[in-house]
Amino acid sequence: MPRLKKITITFNNEMGHISTDIEIFVNSNGLFYANLEDNHAPAIEDVFNSKLVETLHGKGKIKVLSENLDDLTDKLESVIKLTASPDKREELVILYNIETDISFVESKEGDIYPNGTYVKNFNNSASWNDQDKYGGHDAAHPSKGGYKLTIGAMAKRKTIYTYGKTEVIEYSSYYGEGGSHHGHSLPAEKLNSWCSFTLPKGAMEIPYSDEAALFFYNLLYGMANISKMIQDSTFDQNNLLRLIASGNNMLPSPKQKDH
Repeated sequence: MPRLKKITITFNNEMGHISTDIEIFVNSNGLFYANLEDNHAPAIEDVFNSKLVETLHGKGKIKVLSENLDDLTDKLESVIKLTASPDKREELVILYNIETDISFVESKEGDIYPNGTYVKNFNNSASWNDQDKYGGHDAAHPSKGGYKLTIGAMAKRKTIYTYGKTEVIEYSSYYGEGGSHHGHSLPAEKLNSWCSFTLPKGAMEIPYSDEAALFFYNLLYGMANISKMIQDSTFDQNNLLRLIASGNNMLPSPKQKDH
């Protein structure tokens, strides 16, 4: 049957401003009709005369008809707005980001060297580190300020709203059942007690578990501890000079002798 026109119905729900397009046709009997998804069935039953409703079996659609175009348009709008609430589901997740800005060469034995020329001096075969994993740095694209390690993680409640083909995802802080941002005993509370950082849009995501929350809490604790250790010994230049004179390397020394 020929298509008469397409109408756009707009409304607001938990996902914000939504619009949906509906095509209207006219059949050989002069009746105007539209095909709606069968999830609208309860609203269709409330709005339309049952004699002007036809289930299209096997197609997951319901045909609604009217003798008047304006009447059909008004009823379609009523049906859409009655079913405007989106499907909603929730998941508990941990969002995390681990990235480095560092360049090095690694031998087949797993030894690390500052650069390729350094390795050749020892007649050793090696290749540059995986730049996707550690950072894509070279002479033309240096790591600004020196080498860096970035770690961040947060426990989140992930809410997924779905309406038709539209999906909106929202995240909110999760502190554990009965927990809050004032607490520090539950695993989720402990993880989210680390503050004053943001995660990038491309942060990775895993399902939440208490074990995962404690893993990342301890990882961030380790970051804070090593940062404190280094800065306490090097931030003041006199402390740095004393540390150098003592021969204390602070961090584990390279195992291979070729360094």
